[in-house]
Amino acid sequence: MIKINIIGNTNDDIFAPITSFETTPFSSEIKRVLANEGFTSPTPTQSQSWPILLQSKDVISIARTGSGKTCAFLLPALQRIILSKKQNNTR
Repeated sequence: MIKINIIGNTNDDIFAPITSFETTPFSSEIKRVLANEGFTSPTPTQSQSWPILLQSKDVISIARTGSGKTCAFLLPALQRIILSKKQNNTR
């Protein structure tokens, strides 16, 4: 059984989990790499962390090794970099 606790200052700090890669706002490049590497769905840690991190909120995630924490933190950062580069190229 997986238990996830989410604590926020207000109800505005509580976000619905992202339960599939298709519904993420990640770029097509990121989604393509995930599919090519055989990832089929986010781990519980990723599912809960991505909506928070994509809103530039802070997250503390305590989970076992192999739970997907690194990917949970890196993909929103990579998404930000990709969007920033695209915005800079259109200027």
